[in-house]
Amino acid sequence: MRIFLVRHGDYVHEEIDASQPLSDQGKEEIRAISCYLNERGLSAAELWSSPKTRAIQSATIIQEQVCPSCAIRQREDLMPNADPCSAAAEIGALDNDLVVVSHLPFIPSLVQYLTRRDAPAAKISTGMAVCLERPGKFSEWCLVEIASPDDYRK
Repeated sequence: MRIFLVRHGDYVHEEIDASQPLSDQGKEEIRAISCYLNERGLSAAELWSSPKTRAIQSATIIQEQVCPSCAIRQREDLMPNADPCSAAAEIGALDNDLVVVSHLPFIPSLVQYLTRRDAPAAKISTGMAVCLERPGKFSEWCLVEIASPDDYRK
C-alpha cells in the first residue's frame, strides 16, 4: 500500500481573496503532480482532503486527471495544525493506495508519525508529493520519494 501526501498548489493570498483559492500557478502545479501520480500507477479508492478551498480544488484536479472514480472525502483532521494521530489510525486500517491533500505543517508531522522517523529534510513546496509505502498491513511505513511538480511540467 502507498500513501501519496500532496501539498495543495500555490494559492491566492488572504489579502486578495479570503477563501484562498488556487492561483493559476497552483492549478498548473497540481496538474503536473497528477502526471507523477499517473506514472506511479495510482490505484486509490479515495482522496482525502482538508476542507480548505485550496486543498479541495487540488483534490478535484487530481480526481479529474488521475482517479475519476475516487470519492473526495473532506476531513477536519487534515487541517494545517491538526494532530496526525486520527488520520494515521484510519490510514493503518486501509488496504488500497490513498491520496491525501493537505498543508504544512501537517504533512511532515504525518510523515514523522507514520515512519517513526524525523520528517523529510527536503522543503515540501506547494504542489509537491511525498510517497510512503508499506509492504504489508503490519509493516512499517517507509519514505519512498518526494516529487516536485517542476519535474513533470509539460
